[in-house]
Amino acid sequence: MHELSDDRLKQLADVCRTLLRRSVLTLRAVPDREAAWLRGPGGNWPPALRDATESYGYDTPKVRSFHPTPRDLDRYLDVLAWLSWLQTQPMGPRDVRIIVARARDLPIWTLAQRHGCSDETIRRWEIHAIFAITFQFAPAIASMEDADAEG
Repeated sequence: MHELSDDRLKQLADVCRTLLRRSVLTLRAVPDREAAWLRGPGGNWPPALRDATESYGYDTPKVRSFHPTPRDLDRYLDVLAWLSWLQTQPMGPRDVRIIVARARDLPIWTLAQRHGCSDETIRRWEIHAIFAITFQFAPAIASMEDADAEG
């Protein structure tokens, strides 16, 4: 992958960032059908009421602002595997948390407070992680970019 020009690497990094964001949001949007089974007997029962205001049909609003496309559903597990690779790298767990938090639109200043550093440091860590993934998986990113251009 050393034959990539700087401009092409930046272009693939932008595509990678978009793919990661859509994959994290897709994972969050896909219902977990096995969760009830994993909770054991009675797992399908609604949670117990804690307050009288929660009775009589009260339910917290569930907002899903992201609706994955069929293409998102086809590729999100492959893209999330890139985060699994990143997790094994030095400082990978931190970088994965930052990428996932940014995909969910968590403000940079919040991450900076959590990590005890500046906003600029968080931005540098995120960019470094995106470029590490891009450099490692450039052929896969390019093929997904080509598929998007065709369809």
